[in-house]
Amino acid sequence: MKNPELSCEALPENQGWAWKWKAFPLLQLRRQHDQLYDLVFLNPALLQRCQADLADELSAWMQQKQAEIRLLEPPASPLWRAAMLNTGLNYYQKYFYSRALTPSDFPSSAAFYLESLAELGEPAFLADLEAIFEGDPENTSWVARDWNAQKEFEQLKAHAGSAFDPQRWLRVSQRDTSAAEPVFQKIGLILPQVYPDKPNEGTLFYFGVFPALRQQKYGQALHRLGLQHLAQAGVTRYVGSTDVRNQAMQRIFAKNDCEQTRLLTFFHTLGGT
Repeated sequence: MKNPELSCEALPENQGWAWKWKAFPLLQLRRQHDQLYDLVFLNPALLQRCQADLADELSAWMQQKQAEIRLLEPPASPLWRAAMLNTGLNYYQKYFYSRALTPSDFPSSAAFYLESLAELGEPAFLADLEAIFEGDPENTSWVARDWNAQKEFEQLKAHAGSAFDPQRWLRVSQRDTSAAEPVFQKIGLILPQVYPDKPNEGTLFYFGVFPALRQQKYGQALHRLGLQHLAQAGVTRYVGSTDVRNQAMQRIFAKNDCEQTRLLTFFHTLGGT
């Protein structure tokens, strides 16, 4: 610590880290998963006394841990963001959405052909994930972090924890009715996921359309299909998010009756988004 009045200590049971100014609690970084921590200010009024030094300390800590910080409640002044950015950090922002779910909300769905991860096997599923990733506007930050399908897939499985079920992660196809023999065209992937610690809540860990079929309203259909599968799994509340720059996804949320609930800021150390 460069500033002797600032101190940092680990929270019990690997739950994160806490900073103090002198003897006063200042903030906590509460561990969510992997390298993601929620930044919670305990005493925003003290920030002005140590803002620049604290931003430097957080930046150095993030570099050491290769961590990302999610800002849950912004301080009153935009000077805090400026102080963080002056240390060389980058940031992006996400809108979060929610909607209630019941099976009766989805009386019918389009005639899609579904194949689960369990049926396809991981190599085929990963190949689809990699193909869909190309050009996906939601994934610009992943490129900057040397994204690869295998790493992302393993992280998603880890996040699912005890609720991971390979029967629920799906490839979605549609039959080509112009062909004499049954021919199915792959449309995309949906990964409906129940939260392991909140069985009544769920999300779509990922969904995407193959590049050749984008701009044909399949995104809205796949998102709705994912909501349907969550409802059928007993989920009563859906939560989703998207980058503030992804206007196409924001339109999908609106068309599928999802309500925007909040805006969160994420700081990170690796290349720009």
